Amino acid sequence: MNVPDREADRLAALRAYQILDTLPEACYDDITRIAAHICGTAIAVVSLVDENRQWFKSTFGIEATETPRDVAFCTYCIPQNELLIVPNALEDARFATNPLVTGDPHIRFYAGAPLTVPGGQNLGTLCVIDKQPRQLTETQAEILRALSRQVVQLMVAHRQVRTLEQLEAALRASEDRFRLFMNHSPALAFIKDEDGRYVYISEPCTKKFDLPMDRWIGKTDIELCGPEIGSKLRETNLHLLAGDKSGTNLQTVPTPDGRSEYWRDYKFTFRDVDGQKLIGGFAVDVTDEQRALAAVQLSEARYQKVAARLGETVGDLETANVKLKAISVTDGLTGVKNRRAFQERLNEEYDRATRYQRPLSLLMIDVDHFKSYNDTFGHPAGDVALQMVARTLEECIRTVDFVARYGGEEFAILLPDTDYADALTVAERCRSGIAAANWPHRSVTASIGASTITETMGDGFDLVREADQALYTSKAIGRNRVSHGSGTISVASMTRTARVSASH
Repeated sequence: MNVPDREADRLAALRAYQILDTLPEACYDDITRIAAHICGTAIAVVSLVDENRQWFKSTFGIEATETPRDVAFCTYCIPQNELLIVPNALEDARFATNPLVTGDPHIRFYAGAPLTVPGGQNLGTLCVIDKQPRQLTETQAEILRALSRQVVQLMVAHRQVRTLEQLEAALRASEDRFRLFMNHSPALAFIKDEDGRYVYISEPCTKKFDLPMDRWIGKTDIELCGPEIGSKLRETNLHLLAGDKSGTNLQTVPTPDGRSEYWRDYKFTFRDVDGQKLIGGFAVDVTDEQRALAAVQLSEARYQKVAARLGETVGDLETANVKLKAISVTDGLTGVKNRRAFQERLNEEYDRATRYQRPLSLLMIDVDHFKSYNDTFGHPAGDVALQMVARTLEECIRTVDFVARYGGEEFAILLPDTDYADALTVAERCRSGIAAANWPHRSVTASIGASTITETMGDGFDLVREADQALYTSKAIGRNRVSHGSGTISVASMTRTARVSASH
């Protein structure tokens, strides 16, 4: 390693200790005072040398806080691992014309011990200075070395303290994020120790059961819920601790108004960093789902009674109903869903998105110049073209997305859990997929308008209206385009976006 490399390593180590320009500290001042007294000098300094200066962490006998590096005696000390002793600076060619020698503070004697940190770098010196020529005794030199090592220990401790402070700050930030995450989660969460006592409870739990945090921590289920319910919960916990598999359970919880709520919970065991075995759990309110299921089951029971009275088998009626339902919501030409099915799905997805604060986007797609295509090649050819458009759109979307024929040559695609950027990516995939398809007569393109749910929208039809406006923009600026809201996205920029979100 050459000298510049060593200097770069030294400066990196100096910055890592984060001590430059810190406030004076008594522990360093004590060392400079002792050094001056032991060595019998007027001045003692703890100096650190950076790129352009020597900065004084502690001084005794002078008021200065730093000097330029090019006049610093310490510059000659840090490249070596031994004391640098200058008995008379006026007789030393390196320092005879130095302004610190010819002028204030009129240095004559200098002795510096390098501050060598554990990595081997010399970050500065502990030096003693006098205005008279002199020499150190062996004892004084050894004590100066010992004091320099004490300065290094203080610096190492300073760095360790700063590191611990940074780790503690990172830990506090991590804990704060965890609490915020859990407190905003719709799930109730808890942690118990092996004795069944709560060591953590999420804020939604305290609100759900109207019990403050301090009423939970350290308590068991028997103390909180009474012996009947608490004993059952404890029995489940003991099975988990004994090695039974984790799993889900459906719990029925009575409410003050005499009704019941249904909660799906999941409990499991784990060990913390100290090796202590703990029980964790989550619970989610599934009351709406359970009541809907009960309603369906009741409806099916009534249906079976009616079917029996009519002398028909339940299987035949169910098959007929399924076929009838499928026909009523399917476009007969293209095989995708029809406008009626789209409107039902739009309401469902819009309600879900607003309820759970999830993104939702919509694409409105219109086949360009379709009337001309029909007039030129005939309606049967036009029907085939629409069928090809429908298949292409289905190939460009996920299984959770919903494509429908909205009317004539217009299609609509609902994109659950899809934000602005991803909606544009899917739209461009559909547009380019249609343009690249192997058309039998002539090329076919489509214009696309996209919209994404916002807080200002009142219902799903606002989503449709915005997508329609965007579609009109795409057609007005030349067709075979993708637009979102009031802004238009060029084909070139959309191609770049598609590469970024290809995992959609």
